[in-house]
Amino acid sequence: MKELTQKYNTYNTKRIYGFGDSIIYGHAAGISFLDYLERNYSLSVTKYAVNGATVIGGSGNAILPQITEASSIVPDFVLFDGLINDAYTTVTDDPNKLGSISNGFAEIFDTSTFCGGFESICQTLLKKYRGATIIFIAVHKTPARDYIAQETLQYLAKQICCKWSIPVVDLYNASGLNCFISDYQYAYSYDQVDANGGNSSTGGSGTHPNDVGYMRYYMPMITAKMNELS
Repeated sequence: MKELTQKYNTYNTKRIYGFGDSIIYGHAAGISFLDYLERNYSLSVTKYAVNGATVIGGSGNAILPQITEASSIVPDFVLFDGLINDAYTTVTDDPNKLGSISNGFAEIFDTSTFCGGFESICQTLLKKYRGATIIFIAVHKTPARDYIAQETLQYLAKQICCKWSIPVVDLYNASGLNCFISDYQYAYSYDQVDANGGNSSTGGSGTHPNDVGYMRYYMPMITAKMNELS
């Protein structure tokens, strides 16, 4: 993280956009790792993410419109997530909702499916923000969603990122934060804000990292990837 500080104190490349769901936005407190990036490294962060957002379109709270309606100014980094609010067996067990990875890059994708929605997100980000460093944040395991559904969507999302040449920060498999383990769920996630309206509470459902969860597990891997790609 010291390298990131040095890099962005030296060069005037300081703009980050965040798209996705509550893990990017920051849940009830509205505080996520993006806020720590802004605070610790004097980066300019704009969060377009919304609590409860989905990859699959048509819900009125999909991720794709966040991107299409966002500023057209090209940032230095785009960090996005998405899939936790789609990770239900009603999606993964239904081919009409799950969809499949396409063989091309130019087509219009079926955003009523998970695969089509995710490909459309990748396509739109790459076209709209040509030249930006775009990174997918594969979020940690949560007991608030079916494990097999998470496995299925995480695999597909990473395959789609590979297809579209988008790098991944794989917190799901490689962070050490597994909230199916109750001690981790209790210590590193929160549901309700603390007495000051912040995110230092504990005892959550395992989905939303608290301040320690973000700092201990999210920040090191994300800043390392940003340094690597800069």
